[in-house]
Amino acid sequence: MQLRLILTLALLVLSCSQKVSEAQLIKSARENYLKALSSYRAKEYDDAITYFKEALKNLEYLKAKEVKLAKFYLSLSYFFEREYIQSLVYLEDFVQTYKGDPLREKAFYYLILSYYELSPDPYRDQSYTKETIKKCKEFLREYPKSKYVGEVEEILKESYKKLAQHELLIARFYRDYGYYYSAILRYERLLKEYGQYIDKKRVWREYLLTLKRVPDYARERVRELRKRIKRLKSEYRRWKEGQILKRIEFLRLQIKRWERIAKESLKKWKRLKG
Repeated sequence: MQLRLILTLALLVLSCSQKVSEAQLIKSARENYLKALSSYRAKEYDDAITYFKEALKNLEYLKAKEVKLAKFYLSLSYFFEREYIQSLVYLEDFVQTYKGDPLREKAFYYLILSYYELSPDPYRDQSYTKETIKKCKEFLREYPKSKYVGEVEEILKESYKKLAQHELLIARFYRDYGYYYSAILRYERLLKEYGQYIDKKRVWREYLLTLKRVPDYARERVRELRKRIKRLKSEYRRWKEGQILKRIEFLRLQIKRWERIAKESLKKWKRLKG
């Protein structure tokens, strides 16, 4: 009887402590949410980030609308603090989660801005620039009448210019280091895909001068390949004959390829230079 009484009292104490704990969590979530909103409105974004994150730790004690607003303003707080990687992560999640919500349009716009801010100069990898272009196109399809359309179109244009400059730098790198065939492939791609974002006359002139040098470059490759075949033939005794013959056949195919490139490049240059 006494044991039963002790167990009953223990359960009552545990139940009360759980209720107190839950009440504290509700209070904490509400207080942090309200502090976060106050900090955001005061443009104290660092504090807003701290309080929003604390509030979202107990998001089950917030209303659905409050959770949405907490995520939205947390994303923007990161952006205004210039923590673009973080803003990008949170905005991507918001855009995917709240499709059809009125706030999604603004979130999408700031997502584009986050990618654009992370896009580096043309000398470096352009993954963020490409993603900016992709997001701009998606935004313009989904929100053709948005108030942000003009800005998004300008970001799209500037991103294409940066990508064009990146391609031009690669083409010139190949040209300057004597890889003329690789260079003309880059020039051709540049002229075809980014013609409106470059000085077309200047790039065309560079392309033709590089194209003119491809036949000599190709003939040099052929000479090197023939030397390699000659060396392989001298090693018949150290290699299995089948392996040697396969390697020689591969090199002969490469010789034919470069001879074709030399012929086609010279023909193309003569046709285009006029």
